[in-house]
Amino acid sequence: MRITIKLIASLGGDRSSEQVRTYPSGTRICQVIEELALPEGHFGMAVLNGCYADLETVLSPGDVLSLLPQVGGG
Repeated sequence: MRITIKLIASLGGDRSSEQVRTYPSGTRICQVIEELALPEGHFGMAVLNGCYADLETVLSPGDVLSLLPQVGGG
C-alpha cells in the first residue's frame, strides 16, 4: 500500500519533507517511524489524515501520515 509521509519542521532534516512510500498491509505507525530512523528524542506526535494518532494505529492505503517533532517552551 502507498502512504504519504510528511516530516514536519526539524524532522525533515536533509530529506524531502513529503514523500510517498510503499508498505505492506498491516503496517503500524511505529513501524514507519522505526524504518525512517528519526533522530533519538526528536519525534513528538503522529497525525494521521489530520487527526492525532496512536503509534499502534494500522495504516490504510492512501493515508497521509504527518510526523511532528517534540516541542518545548514555556
